[in-house]
Amino acid sequence: WGVLYLQEARGFSLPAAGTLLMISTLAGIVGAISFGMISDKVFNGRRPPANLLFGVLELIGLLLIFYGPNNMPVLVTGMLLFGMGMTGMVTSLGGLFAVDIAPKRVAGAAMGVIGIFSYIGAGIQEQVSGLLIEKGMTLAGDVRTYDFGPVIWFWIGCSVLATLLATSLWRTRLRD
Repeated sequence: WGVLYLQEARGFSLPAAGTLLMISTLAGIVGAISFGMISDKVFNGRRPPANLLFGVLELIGLLLIFYGPNNMPVLVTGMLLFGMGMTGMVTSLGGLFAVDIAPKRVAGAAMGVIGIFSYIGAGIQEQVSGLLIEKGMTLAGDVRTYDFGPVIWFWIGCSVLATLLATSLWRTRLRD
């Protein structure tokens, strides 16, 4: 949905919108690597403080993308923060945390269960996003216009919820 938003709400061409999303994806690589290093070195192996940090980065990125000025430096910064934050959280919840807290003999199963629910959540998000975007679309002649307001609040709300849920594991102790 990022390409549609960047084209319709921000006026970018298809290649420019794709480039901005590529920046977010590449930043995700940095986020995945840096999450592990930060949680291990800065927070002594504790994932919840790093989850909070990366969740806040993701939210700041979304706010810049949706509510920041319509210029390239702000959007690139938003995409960098969003990509790093989101992928850092996915790295934590989908891998590191499952291995850290599950008994060794079922760590793989724990990762699998988390992966299944991640994909279910992603699928539901796509469906809900599509419905909200369609509901906000108006057609005047051959011109479509979109009200992205409701879907933006949905996306931000999901990010807030993910951050709160990940942070709720604050007191979880690592398996020895």
